[in-house]
Amino acid sequence: MSERSRLLVLEPHAPEHVGTSPYEAMLIASDINMLLMTGGCERTEQEYRELIEAAGFEVANVVPTPAGMKVIEARRA
Repeated sequence: MSERSRLLVLEPHAPEHVGTSPYEAMLIASDINMLLMTGGCERTEQEYRELIEAAGFEVANVVPTPAGMKVIEARRA
């Protein structure tokens, strides 16, 4: 990556604390499905930040979208 390049991550983010909204119920169901089928999991924004920083990047911006997803913009640290 060049110095001007940006890494964009578009993902739904699991809530820090699970509530009762239909959206949160869908995310929890997706989390269970990913765990059982692939060993994966939904992540919170903080967990994404930690992964990005461990990979040598820094988070420059987090933008929520109307679709309930967030775009994380990262650059080389």
